[in-house]
Amino acid sequence: MRHASSASAPAAAGGLNLRTLLWALPLLGTLPMLAFASALLWQQWTMHQDSMHRYLERTAQGVARSVERDLDGSRHQLELIAQVPSLQTGQMAVFHDYLQRVIQSHGEWDNLALLDRQGTPVLDAKVPLGMPMPRAEGIDRIVMLMGPATVSNLYISPHTGRPAVLVLQAVQRDGGVPWVLAGRMAETKLRRLLYEPTREASLLTTVMDGNGLVVARSQDFDRFFGLPSSPAILALVRSRPQGMGIANLDEGRQLLVAWQRLDNGWIVSAGVDPAALGAPLRESLAPAAGAGVLLLLLGLVAASWLARRIGIAIDQAAEDAIAMARGEPVHAVTSSIVQVDRLLVAQHEASQRLAQTARERNEAMERMSEEVRRRDAFLSMMAHELRNPLAPLVHALWLIEHCPLLDAQARRRLGVAAAQARQLNRLVDDLLDASRLVNGKITLRLERLALRDLVAQSAEALRPLAEAEGQGIVVELPADPVTMVVDGERIRQVLHNLLGNALKFSRPAGTVRVTLQATQQEAVVSVSDEGIGIEPQRLEELFLPFQQIDPGMDRGKGGLGLGLTIARQLVQMHGGSLHAHSAGLGQGATFTMRLPRE
Repeated sequence: MRHASSASAPAAAGGLNLRTLLWALPLLGTLPMLAFASALLWQQWTMHQDSMHRYLERTAQGVARSVERDLDGSRHQLELIAQVPSLQTGQMAVFHDYLQRVIQSHGEWDNLALLDRQGTPVLDAKVPLGMPMPRAEGIDRIVMLMGPATVSNLYISPHTGRPAVLVLQAVQRDGGVPWVLAGRMAETKLRRLLYEPTREASLLTTVMDGNGLVVARSQDFDRFFGLPSSPAILALVRSRPQGMGIANLDEGRQLLVAWQRLDNGWIVSAGVDPAALGAPLRESLAPAAGAGVLLLLLGLVAASWLARRIGIAIDQAAEDAIAMARGEPVHAVTSSIVQVDRLLVAQHEASQRLAQTARERNEAMERMSEEVRRRDAFLSMMAHELRNPLAPLVHALWLIEHCPLLDAQARRRLGVAAAQARQLNRLVDDLLDASRLVNGKITLRLERLALRDLVAQSAEALRPLAEAEGQGIVVELPADPVTMVVDGERIRQVLHNLLGNALKFSRPAGTVRVTLQATQQEAVVSVSDEGIGIEPQRLEELFLPFQQIDPGMDRGKGGLGLGLTIARQLVQMHGGSLHAHSAGLGQGATFTMRLPRE
C-alpha cells in the first residue's frame, strides 16, 4: 500500500476533521437522550406521587366504609337483641341468661347491659341477678344525648378498668323507650376493625374517636390503644371532615396523612412516610444515571474505532488519487463498512415483527369483543331467567303481607322480605334495560302527549314514599300542557328515576322540587333536592355504568348504578340531554332534562 506525502496534498482551509465529527456524534445523540430520560423520570416521579396520593385517599375512604359497616353491624345486632320476647315481656331473668349466652357465643361483645333512661344499670350480664352493678362515669350523659342508636367515644369500663367502646340501642316497648341496651365492644373486635381493609405493611391506619383517642391501629395496637393520637395528626384531621396533608410528628418525622370523618364523629386516617413513596424511584435513578454514563463512554470508544476505520479508507483513497495524478500504479482497496446492507436487513426484520404484532393485536381485540358479547349475552339471559320467578314471588309476598290473619311482627318481617324482593326486581329490570340498550333493542313508541301531565303523574306516584319519610315534593308546572311527541312510558321511567334518587339522597324532612319550563324550541324539567350532594368534578361519573352516588349507603336503598346511565340514554334517544349540577357535598343536587320540541 502506498502512502502519499502530506506535503503533496493541499489542506482544506477551515475544514472539519472527520474524526472530530464522529467523536461528537455520541455526545450529540446521548446527551439529548439523557435529558429526555431525565424528563421522563421526573414525569414518572410526579405520576407516581399523584398515584400514591390517590391510593392513600381511596384507602382512607375504603377503611372508613369498612369501619362504618362494622359499626352498623354491631348496632343492628343490638337492635335484634332489643326485640327478643323475654325483654319485651319483662322476663328479666330469662333475658339475663340470654345476654350471657350471646356474650359466650359471639366474640364481638365483652359485656351487655340494660340501663334506664338516666344511665342507671337495670341488668348486667357480668353481674349475677340481685347483686350491685357498677356504673360507668359519664354514662348518663351518653344515654341522655343518644338517638335511636349510638356508638360512644372511648370511656373507662368499671368492670375492666380499660378503655372501651359502648354501643347503645333504644328499647321500644309499649310505644315508649323505657330502657337502653348497652353493649361493650370486645378489644378483639376493635383489633379486627383494621385487619381486613388494611393489608399494606407500610401504611399506618388509625381509628380515632371524637376526642382523638386511638380506638384501633394497624400497628402497635396494644401500645397506643386508648391514648391520644399525635397532636400534629389531630390538628390536621380536625380541620375538615376529609382531606390529605403533612403531619410533622414530635420525633422529627413527617407523615403524609389522608383522613375521613365518620357519621358518629370518629375519624379514620391512613398515613405513610413521604420518603417511602419515592424510594423505589430513587433506587432506580442511580442505575439509570450509571447506565447513561456507561453508554456515553461506549459511544466514544465506538466512535473512535469507527473514525479510525473510515479515516484509513478515506486516506487510502486520497493517496490512490494522488498516485493516479503522478501516474503511479493504483492498488484496488475496499472498505468493510456495510451499514446500508444492515439497514435493509433491519427494516425487513422490523416489518416482519410489526406485521406479527398487528396480527396478535387484532386476534386479541377479536377475543376481547367475543368475551364482551358473551358477557352481555349472559347478563341478558340471567336477567330474563331471574325475572320469571321474581314476578310471582313479589306478588305472593304482597298477598301474604296484606293477609288480615297475620300479627304485626309477622307483617313487619314479611314487609322487609317484600321490600327486598321489589328491590331485586328493580335491579333485574335495570339489567334488562341496560342489555337492551347495549344491543339496540329498545324502540321508542312515540305519541303526542302532554309533558305537564307526565311530570305531575310521576310526582304523585312517588308522593306516598316521600310522606312516609317525612319529605315533601313541590311541583311547579306551567299553564301550557307542553304537548310533545315522546314515548310516555320511557319518559315516566326517567322521571321516576330522577325523583326516586332525589328522595333517596335527601335529608329527612327535606323538600324535593320539580319544575317544568318550556319554550318553542325545548322543554326543561329540573329535579332538585336538599341531599348529600357531590363534588362538581365527579358529576359525570354519575352517568357511568355501575357508578353510585354513595357506595357506602344502605344496600336496601342502593342499586347497580345503572339507573342514571339508562335515563341519560333514553333522553338522548329522544334527541335531548340529561345533566347534573351540585355545589358540593351537603349542598344538594339538581338534575336537568332537556327535550327538543317540534
